[in-house]
Amino acid sequence: VKVAPPFVASAPDVPLPATRLAAEARALAALSPGGALARVAGDGVAVPRALDLDAERSVLVMSDAGDLPHLGAWLTTASPADAAVALERLAVFV
Repeated sequence: VKVAPPFVASAPDVPLPATRLAAEARALAALSPGGALARVAGDGVAVPRALDLDAERSVLVMSDAGDLPHLGAWLTTASPADAAVALERLAVFV
């Protein structure tokens, strides 16, 4: 569950648009299997699915991406060649 208040958490006086969760839900739908951008994500990329959106309350419920290793932790143990390939794939995806 992701809650997005209409301000920056560390600086409550800095406003953020409440519509950002709706944009995130649309992006997740586009990257999900059958979505318009599913090919971009590619095989082996776990993308959470948007399960429910309450735009009025700024709450997005999404699936868990699974039990995946933390990228930062993996990079500390990966070979330089494996890290370069993974980071290049991430850059292309982003």
